This record gives sequence, structure tokens and C-alpha cells, in this order.
Amino acid sequence: MWKGYWYRVLKFIIKQEYEAAVPPLSDSEYQALEESIRFRGQLNPIVVNSQGVILDGHNRYNILTALAMEIKYITKDFEDSDQEYQYVVETNVNRRQLTAYSKIECYERLIQIFQLRAKANMLAASKGEKVPYAQGSTSTHFASTLGMGIRRLQDGLYIMKHGNEQMKIRLRKGTLTINAAKTVLDGKKPIIKYKKPKVRYQCNKCFHIHEKDELIIVKE
Repeated sequence: MWKGYWYRVLKFIIKQEYEAAVPPLSDSEYQALEESIRFRGQLNPIVVNSQGVILDGHNRYNILTALAMEIKYITKDFEDSDQEYQYVVETNVNRRQLTAYSKIECYERLIQIFQLRAKANMLAASKGEKVPYAQGSTSTHFASTLGMGIRRLQDGLYIMKHGNEQMKIRLRKGTLTINAAKTVLDGKKPIIKYKKPKVRYQCNKCFHIHEKDELIIVKE
């Protein structure tokens, strides 16, 4: 099964930028992964570059080290640091169950990198040179990668810049939508939701128990 994979023969390096590229696992998620590795062993190799920098598998590495288990890994190298960072983000984000806003936060720096690439493309093309990177709209590319519309992606980036921390926390938890948050930031009338729970009461005339709808207004 592990033919072609390497065992621990180098010093693994944790690059904080790569480890922080994706939100940490919750306590329950980390515990579940630890239990899986403890009883089933390491099912997937850690991915490192030729210098030993971990690109994928920081949690697996920490657990395996704590359990004093042998670490299995493969190496993967890229043409430049931008492509390496792209691999780190896309590999980890696509595996996790994150809210739309959390995914946009993870991709924010990557989007900036691609925007710089787009400018390099335009400059090279204006000089009749071959463009260094693939051409195309940055927003279109990442909206497709994240599985959302361009408007939603742009709204998420806007919220990152102008929203307060309380709003961002709710967006990460999924208790507030990107659309509702953008509406609030735009100064528009808050979204109102109507709920009609059943309320039980006793009739003063017949003394029977009845139910009625009670209107509750909830503002974002």
C-alpha cells in the first residue's frame, strides 16, 4: 500500500503561514482524527516539499508525533512559492466543511496573488511577450472554485474589509448569511423574519385549552 512513499528520513518543518491558511479543527474533529490514527494507523501520507516544509497534514503530523508513531510522507514541489501556497489552500479547504464566508477568508490572499498575476499578464501582453500565467478573470476563477456566484464572492471580500468582528464570527459559524451582512453594511433596512409558533392558552369562557399563532419579529 505504501510502496513509493517515504518514511521519516528528514526534519519536518512547520511554516506558520501554511498552518494558519485554514481554520483549526474543532476539539471534536481533532479527537476523532486522533482516535482514527491511534486505532487504524496513518491512512494518508503527509505532503511536504523537498525542504521538508509540510504542505498538507499538519494535524496528522502533530498527532503522529504525540503518539510517537512513524510518519509516512510524500514530496511535492512547485515552480514557485505562489503555486505552492495555492496547493496548500485548495487541498485543505476543499476537504473541510466550512461556511461560505470562512472559505472566502482562506482564499483572500490567494485571490490577491492571482490579481497580481493578472496585472503581470496585461503588462506582458502589452509588450507582446508571452504571459507568465494562465489568463482569465480572477473573480470568475475563484467563484467557480468555491462553488458560488461572483457577486457572493465579492460581497464576502467586502465584508472582510468593512465588517466588524462580531459580524465575522457569526458568518464563520453560519448564523448570519453573506447577503444579510452585506445588507446591514450597505445601511439598508434590516431583514425581518416572521415566525408564528403555536401558543397554548386557556379560554376564560369555556376553560378549554386552545392554540393560537403569535407573531414574532426577528431582526438581523
